[in-house]
Amino acid sequence: MPRPLRLLMVTWELQPDSGWGRYSLGLVRGLREHGVEVVALTARRASTPDLGIEVIPCLSTPLSPLDRPHALAWNMAQVLRRVRGFDLVHFVVEPYALAASTLFPRPYVITVHGTYGVVPLRGNPATRVLFARALRRARSVVCVSKFTRDRVCQALPLDNLTVINNGLEPLDPRADVGQHHEPIGGDPVLIGVGGLKPRKGYHVVLDALPRVRERYPNVHYYVVGDDRDRKYVDGLRASIRSLGLEGNVTITGRVDDAYLDVLYRRCDVFVLTPVNSGAAFEGFGLTYLEAGAYGKPVLGSYNCGAEDAVRDGENGLLAPQGDADEVATRLLRLLDDREAAARMGERGREIAVARDWANVAGEYRALYDRVLGWDGS
Repeated sequence: MPRPLRLLMVTWELQPDSGWGRYSLGLVRGLREHGVEVVALTARRASTPDLGIEVIPCLSTPLSPLDRPHALAWNMAQVLRRVRGFDLVHFVVEPYALAASTLFPRPYVITVHGTYGVVPLRGNPATRVLFARALRRARSVVCVSKFTRDRVCQALPLDNLTVINNGLEPLDPRADVGQHHEPIGGDPVLIGVGGLKPRKGYHVVLDALPRVRERYPNVHYYVVGDDRDRKYVDGLRASIRSLGLEGNVTITGRVDDAYLDVLYRRCDVFVLTPVNSGAAFEGFGLTYLEAGAYGKPVLGSYNCGAEDAVRDGENGLLAPQGDADEVATRLLRLLDDREAAARMGERGREIAVARDWANVAGEYRALYDRVLGWDGS
């Protein structure tokens, strides 16, 4: 049994509503199985779930420290007043690591997911200096993919980088698949899940659909996720009209877990083809693992974090970024050869099981022990 370790986790929220929140929630659950006592600091307005740990809502919103000095000072004060008695501090949300950019009394690690591990290094001069200092002083900067590691290194060469891929909550075998939901039509069914924003590449899939529809007239693509980026969503709707895809695409917005479960079970292929958009990029792509947990083949993009989640030809396929013709070609390959697609789906299930949060938290526990010198090295 590993020795007890007291960890102060600095995050935004512990809810599955966001990527940061879902990551933190899974990590907390996994770490408790590895002898880690966690206390979490979250944003002031974050809801506090019953996880059996102490949760202190006291921080500003995640992005405010990047350009608001009073928010940065507030977060520093909140973290510093609570670090006593902890073995290690873990900044799970990148901008919160600015709290460690001056004299900091405890060892700490930072997880970098994607865009917001690089954006502060391109921000105003003060933010650039402070964030670079926080990264350099960290015992370890954990990147969720090799692509994320490379993007960080391009912006700031570091010798304390390591890669730990994302984790996944296991499927609930008690899920009621017989619940009534919105009708799910189409044959075949495609889904993409994630915030509706340019870097997710939904527009590329729309441009690919007319070719797919030539062979599969009843194909239907469900676009699932936060739709608050009205400019991008309006552009998607305009593309749907101009391409005559009104009967082939549904933009659902955010859905509840039960409906999402049914969509995953019903779909034939999960397709999300990210594109690097300025400083924004896909850091990993947890939804590829989620689809794999359901035994579904996946289609992603090269040159982003999806390359760590999608093993080309093994659990799915990868296409060049922004190339609708190549996306269509690979979609048709998966739809035309259902036996090969099923094999990819089963391999995806094996990969997803291996990335259970209990296993990923074990990698983190080994890292914590190593940076604290508790591993005997």
